[in-house]
Order: sequence, then structure tokens, then C-alpha cells
Amino acid sequence: WNGNALRDGIRGGTMREAVRTAEPPGERRKPESAQRPLTLIAGAFFAVHAVAGAFGGYWIDEVSMLAIGRYHPSWGYADQPPLAPMLAGGLEWAAPNAVLLPRLVAAALSTATVVLGALLAREFGGYRRTQVLAALAAATGIWVSLSAHWITPYAVEVPLWTLLTWLLVRWVRLDAAGRPNDRLLPVLGVVI
Repeated sequence: WNGNALRDGIRGGTMREAVRTAEPPGERRKPESAQRPLTLIAGAFFAVHAVAGAFGGYWIDEVSMLAIGRYHPSWGYADQPPLAPMLAGGLEWAAPNAVLLPRLVAAALSTATVVLGALLAREFGGYRRTQVLAALAAATGIWVSLSAHWITPYAVEVPLWTLLTWLLVRWVRLDAAGRPNDRLLPVLGVVI
């Protein structure tokens, strides 16, 4: 058994001692955040997509979001949720005919997906290297990269689902008393 103990991270002793000295689920510490590399990855991702969004005119789905948000605001549509058109309409109201502003917002939302991917890896116990790999995976994902240029439902859905998943994982995580963190339930309700 001692040969397996080293593999399992237990340094000698019996299985009973290892179980007795294990930390309860609520008292496990989260690994340190990989702040510096995550800032570099998120900054590079935002810069690439902000520059890419600065060129060209409106894309057809952007025009649709701007028109719906500006002239037909509603709490729901047959083909999309209301957040993207309302956001596009609000940006059009704030800066009329500014192509770059909605694209910067889309790039910022997609950058949030990259950061939330790393935070989700941290919630699952991933150390700095895992967080960096999760951020790189999110930054190089096809759907995130394609939707980061335009203010469309796809640019809003991915960060919202990632945020929802992160909040759900944080809610399920037990506190020191062995209970879920119910303060996050209203935030989960707003995101949903």
C-alpha cells in the first residue's frame, strides 16, 4: 500500500490516517489565480478582436440587431433573446452610426468568456497552468473567435452561459458549514 500512497499524494501512513487528515469539502482552498498570464491572454484577445472589428461596414446580423433594438424593442422575439437587440439599440442611441462601439462591446463580452473560462477552471481546483490552458482554449475556440466581432446574439450567449456555469459551480460549492452558498441564487436568477 505504501507504494500507492506516494502516487496518491499521501506521504506514508495508513488509509485511515489519510482519510482522517483530509480537509472537509468546504475548507478546501482554491488555488492561486494566474492573474498575470490571464491578463496578457485576455488583453491580446481583446486587442485582436477590437482591431479586426475596426475594419469594414456593418454585417447583416448587426444591422438586424440595430434595427430591432432601435425601432422594435421588445422583451422577446421569435428568433432570439432580447438582450442583444436591446444592447445594440442602446449603443446606437448612445453613439449613432458608430460601427466601432458595438464591436468593442462584443469584443469585451467575448473577452469575459476567456476570463470566466479560467475562473471556472480555478473553481474546479485547477492551478495556474490549468487556468492558463483554459483561457487559451476559450480564446482560440472557433465560436468565441467568430462571434467576437459583431454585436449579435451569439456574442452575448456564450459569455452568459459561461457566467451561468461559473455561478452554478460556485453555488454548489459547500461553505465551511457544509451548505451551498444561497446568496448566489438571486444572481443566478438574473443571469437566467
